[in-house]
Amino acid sequence: MATQLLICDLDNTLYDWNAYFAPCFRGMVHALARELNLPDEALYQDFRAVYARHGSVEYGWAIQEMDAVSKLPDDQIRNLIRIGRGAFRSIRAKRLRPYDGVMETLAWVREQEVKIVAVSNAPLYVAQIRLFQLKLDGLIDGVIGWQGLAAPSGDERFTGEYISNLGPNRKRSRAPWFVALRDEERKPSNVPYLAALEHFGSRADQCWVIGDSIDKDLRPAAEIGAQSIHARYGKAFESKDMDTILQITHWDAFEIKTHYDLSLIEPDYVVDSIRELRSILPTNRPTLF
Repeated sequence: MATQLLICDLDNTLYDWNAYFAPCFRGMVHALARELNLPDEALYQDFRAVYARHGSVEYGWAIQEMDAVSKLPDDQIRNLIRIGRGAFRSIRAKRLRPYDGVMETLAWVREQEVKIVAVSNAPLYVAQIRLFQLKLDGLIDGVIGWQGLAAPSGDERFTGEYISNLGPNRKRSRAPWFVALRDEERKPSNVPYLAALEHFGSRADQCWVIGDSIDKDLRPAAEIGAQSIHARYGKAFESKDMDTILQITHWDAFEIKTHYDLSLIEPDYVVDSIRELRSILPTNRPTLF
């Protein structure tokens, strides 16, 4: 019998990325602006330029590459990195939470002997660390993420604490299996889904894919014949948080629109809570709850 498999997007499916990242980012910018005696808006523009160059708001060396910082003395840059990351982490401790029902629902899925794989376009080590911080990694059988960007070459002055996080084989969670993707293999490529099917010996008709993005999560699921589940709850976010993201993202208006474009495919299921997986996935083992 083929292994049954649930493939989960991470951001805005297992947790609210906007509600976590935007307040952390605002706190970091405010702390840096105070140190630099600059308006917050100037730093937003600086960050946006750095993220656009690297194609990711998860780029880990943005502070030292900003125009307002890069020409300062090394000691001052190190202090700004410490202050900025400290402010970000302080708010993260209060804001990073799984959606209601995620932990118990994933535990139920595991009880049904369904394997769970988290797939993210974020760097693999970021996805692994985040699952650990969310206390979800013990419920995950595999993690697939982007191999990530290399540390800036030729300048090791400010990259030391991040170097150890790089590389496709740096394990950062209890999930027993993980894969690092090349740029062209990230979603909406179906490569990560096919890799999960092959590894767990599953068939597409025994696989469910849940995600908030029609284009990046569900369209590749439909291409391989997996059952697609639209996490509609993932598009419910505070306007203030979205405004913050729009100030720094490298996405253009077309990319944002296609992210939720229901004309691309018709999902097999639409859910407003991850708890609804209980009515979609088969019950292989009865439970009391």
